[in-house]
Amino acid sequence: MVVNFSSVPAIVANLGSGGKAFGIPGDYHIHFDLVHARLVNRLGILANVEHLPLRDSSVDLAVCIGSVINHGNGRQMIAEIARILRPGALVALEFDCADGLHNGWHSNPKDSVLVNTFFNGQMLTLLEYTRAYVEGELEARGLVIEYRHSFHILSSLLLRFHVPPVLASAFIYLDWLPRLSTRLRYRGSNVFIVARRK
Repeated sequence: MVVNFSSVPAIVANLGSGGKAFGIPGDYHIHFDLVHARLVNRLGILANVEHLPLRDSSVDLAVCIGSVINHGNGRQMIAEIARILRPGALVALEFDCADGLHNGWHSNPKDSVLVNTFFNGQMLTLLEYTRAYVEGELEARGLVIEYRHSFHILSSLLLRFHVPPVLASAFIYLDWLPRLSTRLRYRGSNVFIVARRK
């Protein structure tokens, strides 16, 4: 998915970026992370996304990918993102989703679930949120969902059956198959949302 801008955003807030710009255009990228070493040679600020040291309505684009909101208070992070966005500004948000097939066939009835998972071969614990919960939090703060995309659908299902992660992740290229079904379209372990501030 490529987000098209009518003009290049002046100020881009990269939230938990690890110092990466992800090829996103912008006059000024401000990188936020909790690890100083990731911000070397960047306009970077050590900060938690739950408490951003930015003025209200000061950012044209907020990028929060890499499941950053799964590592803290998602509601507070979404509130902070909404607070810093100018009217008409966008947020690109990616998160680990509790609705993924790795958590079972039926959708999760709770807003969130605490899970043990892995990243780069290391085990970690994080809070997975349902898509409905995240979208509801965005909409409650005046953001309109413009795009949603779920991925790792088949690999999520394979993880449920204890297929090794390296093998399961290869099935992302076949995610177009379950996307043909309205029941499975958003059942991946990850969801990417683009929303615009009213």
